[in-house]
Amino acid sequence: MSALRSYVSFPQEIEGRTRRVVFDHTGRWAAAWRKVHRTLVMIDTSDPEAKPIRLRLREPILRVVAHPYADEFTVFEEKGCRPIVPGTTRVGKLQRVPDPAEIADYDDRGNLVAIAGDAWVIRRAGRLVFEHHSAAPSAFLKRADRGHLAARHGMYFSPVYDHLRVFKANGGEVELDYPLGSREPTVALDPFREYVAIATGPDDGMIRVFLRQLPDLEPVWESTPIEVPLAMALAPGGEQVALLDGETILLFRPQRSRSPWELDIAHGSLAIGEHPRPAFDPTGRTLAIIGDDGVGVFGANALEEAVAPK
Repeated sequence: MSALRSYVSFPQEIEGRTRRVVFDHTGRWAAAWRKVHRTLVMIDTSDPEAKPIRLRLREPILRVVAHPYADEFTVFEEKGCRPIVPGTTRVGKLQRVPDPAEIADYDDRGNLVAIAGDAWVIRRAGRLVFEHHSAAPSAFLKRADRGHLAARHGMYFSPVYDHLRVFKANGGEVELDYPLGSREPTVALDPFREYVAIATGPDDGMIRVFLRQLPDLEPVWESTPIEVPLAMALAPGGEQVALLDGETILLFRPQRSRSPWELDIAHGSLAIGEHPRPAFDPTGRTLAIIGDDGVGVFGANALEEAVAPK
């Protein structure tokens, strides 16, 4: 029996790698997108039989973020951003952004923060216009599409070669004390930006996962050594960490163990591939994974079965 609750494929005749997957604030709708052919797919994770909603937009999709308490996805394009109501084809008007933004995040007040060009910009809750927020440190602008923004704390996590730099919206930098590796760290933030997971290690094919609490980056937990992952996702409260390694999904429960359980994919269609992207929903009970050919959704039953005593 398949561990997948649902699976949505992408047309293979259209080139382009799916970029990411993000959940709305309820955890019901998962949105996945591909930049090159401007396609946004919304999946009803509560109903395995429901057909996905596919939208073809006019411009390439740079980023999609979910509002923290409203029924809204915000889609960033080259010239600005526009709202989309989850589970519908209702697309709102374009709101201009000073420069293209591939990094964005809502804070807990509903303010939308983005890194556009060489500046942090903000659209305050209830307003339609972005304004200057802070100067973005130039050190991470070259790789700004690969970083992780925690807007509620004004923190930006930028993997740079073999270490991780943490910048503040005020232009300062936070010193992060953790064992340096010899490879680029893998980083994941939880949906509420309360924790960050960092996977790093020496150049011997093995790494450890370090869990830190925000905003002070206090150490919480670290894993046993594992093989280098391709991607990682962190559940709310830091309660679960999912790592993708080739065709394997490793699941950590930091409150229970330093060692992982293996989540059986048990589905011939989902190919994790070389560029996967996982994400937990805001409840931590659903895990969505972008693979080479589509999106797979794992529900609470599959996650609990994976860690149940054998």
